[in-house]
Amino acid sequence: MQIKIFMLETILFQILTPFFINPADSEAKEAYRSGVGDSQHSYLTDKPPTEYPMLTLNLLAYDSGFNAVNPGIYAVNLAPDSKQLLILEAGKIIAKCPVIQFIQLKDELKAVVPSAKVAFVKNGRIIIVYKNNNLEIHGFLYKSSDLPE
Repeated sequence: MQIKIFMLETILFQILTPFFINPADSEAKEAYRSGVGDSQHSYLTDKPPTEYPMLTLNLLAYDSGFNAVNPGIYAVNLAPDSKQLLILEAGKIIAKCPVIQFIQLKDELKAVVPSAKVAFVKNGRIIIVYKNNNLEIHGFLYKSSDLPE
């Protein structure tokens, strides 16, 4: 009889333990909930989520201050006070793109997911389209072979 009770306790312990122990937090510190959502983390060492859309550049470019932007993937943010698109690498501003067009869209047309992409390259300029909420902003970088003199 005691063996059956012991086996039942062992089975119940093994079944119920995962519900009370968070595998992401083995030391019983506070941990963020797992799953996908705003500001939710799976592990204590997770970095906070970024709200900035990512931009992929395939060629060497320069901003209006002649700061080089090498090919790569960068975060983009809007500086509404100075009307510039900021190119960020690891949270540090590496380039500032002048805004040439600022469009406020109707609420039903707003971008659900913020995005930034190279629209086209023409006349020595790389046109960047940034969309966030109900804003569409066009900025530019200079192509490396066609710098203004």
